[in-house]
Amino acid sequence: MKLLLVLFTVTIVVAQIILPPEIIKMLLRYNNECKTESGATPQMIMAAIGGEIEDNPMMRQHLICLGKKLNYIDADGHLQRDSIKIGMMRVLKDETKIDNALDKCLVDKDTSEDTVFNAIKCISDNRDSIMG
Repeated sequence: MKLLLVLFTVTIVVAQIILPPEIIKMLLRYNNECKTESGATPQMIMAAIGGEIEDNPMMRQHLICLGKKLNYIDADGHLQRDSIKIGMMRVLKDETKIDNALDKCLVDKDTSEDTVFNAIKCISDNRDSIMG
């Protein structure tokens, strides 16, 4: 989850951390596939990577698409905490901070779209405390 990984879940948080080339390549491929599916513009995606996540149907669909491809969201639209944690542990070594962030941010909302969007937004908004 990096560079161009708006991700989802969780992916936004580590977007500013250098990852191995094979992960970056995978994320770029997934991002392009999801961009085609969601209609999210490159500007929306770049803004999300920078922490400004637009709340609109295209961006929500993009985040869900990425989350599913990364196995952070199951087929029914539920966040997969263990998968998200494993992804975060690839680049962040403080398990306590990760657990605290997931406890705070992975909160069920009325719809899976709301749950996913709010989780990613929360993680992005708290990235300094997670990474610090």
